[in-house]
Amino acid sequence: EKKLTINCSLLVSLFFFFISLYKNEPNHITMALSTTSCSLEQAIQLNNDGLAHALKGEDDRAIASFSRSLCMFKQLISSDCEGDQESSPSLSSTRGTVQLHESSYALPQLRDSGFFLFNRAIRLAPRADCRAEDNHIYCSVIILNLAVLHHQIALQSECSARRSDALRRAERFYDMVTTILANDEFANVSQPTGLLARLAALNNLAYIRMEKGEFGASGHCFQM
Repeated sequence: EKKLTINCSLLVSLFFFFISLYKNEPNHITMALSTTSCSLEQAIQLNNDGLAHALKGEDDRAIASFSRSLCMFKQLISSDCEGDQESSPSLSSTRGTVQLHESSYALPQLRDSGFFLFNRAIRLAPRADCRAEDNHIYCSVIILNLAVLHHQIALQSECSARRSDALRRAERFYDMVTTILANDEFANVSQPTGLLARLAALNNLAYIRMEKGEFGASGHCFQM
């Protein structure tokens, strides 16, 4: 029970940091952050809508959908934290392998000839219910989708300022994913979705830091 509370606090803190990254964005993005009602089905569908927009090159609409989805999961997590929770055993000891994602789709503009980059946006599997702990993994997937999208925007941009801003956001989002999934309970062979998100974020984070000349920090990503 204590471990779950700590992770809830972490996610709420990361959410406010996430909000700060979008404070100067267009209205249709900032308005997406003020959603007042939510359900698991709606939150999952918004992530999948964001993926569809990303594949069509509708970056702003994709960001808005991913942002709304993340905000809904934040509300679901807050509700879990505020409610009375019974002490429960770890995920790995109570059920077998659970895959929360359905598939992934390539964003072909995100590539580098000399370094493998994870360039796929992840589609979540429809579900009517989940354990409270699964929300951490859902959040990590949505943030990874945002990171991959911003990474692509950075590599495509011919404007140095836009490239720098998008790359900065991508790096911070990848770092958020690794922070959320630092607990091996959320990223192991029995949690393939969390494991996929963690490895993808670490790989791309290593690439960004290598490109910045931060070779020590880049190498550290492969040791985590």
